[in-house]
Amino acid sequence: MERSLLHPRASAYSNIGNATVYHDLSAAEACVSALTTCNDYLLDGLEVFEQEVQELNRLGKVLQNNRLFVLIPEKRVRVYAAQQNEDIEPQINELLELAEKSLKILERKEAALAKKIKTLQAPKQEPSTAARNDDRKAKMLIKQRQLWEKELLALETECRTLRGVL
Repeated sequence: MERSLLHPRASAYSNIGNATVYHDLSAAEACVSALTTCNDYLLDGLEVFEQEVQELNRLGKVLQNNRLFVLIPEKRVRVYAAQQNEDIEPQINELLELAEKSLKILERKEAALAKKIKTLQAPKQEPSTAARNDDRKAKMLIKQRQLWEKELLALETECRTLRGVL
């Protein structure tokens, strides 16, 4: 058998109360504290490392896409872009003109509505003297008509009575 199994190891704390043991304990605590700090630094480094590894995958994809542009000459890309501009530009100009026309129509409608609102909100003006004279004349003519209608009715009844007598 091994010697460690037969005889237990001597305790490190057998001299409790002794100054050397206290010194050894404080040194051990300092070592544990330093080890904890190192462990924290390592964990922080691992986190940064993991983030960079994840970023590496994204950068790999970006660089892989750049390889496509390296395979196509820049001159050809410019030619294709110019062709696209030539194809799309007339449609864009047409849409812009249509938008400008619609905007002008909407501006006219807005102006008309604003004018209508202004006239509706404006205080009613007193009628002019000519309008008052016209109103008086109309009322006089209505009264005169009513009088003539009464006279007509009176004449008709008189005529009927005279016919009945004859």
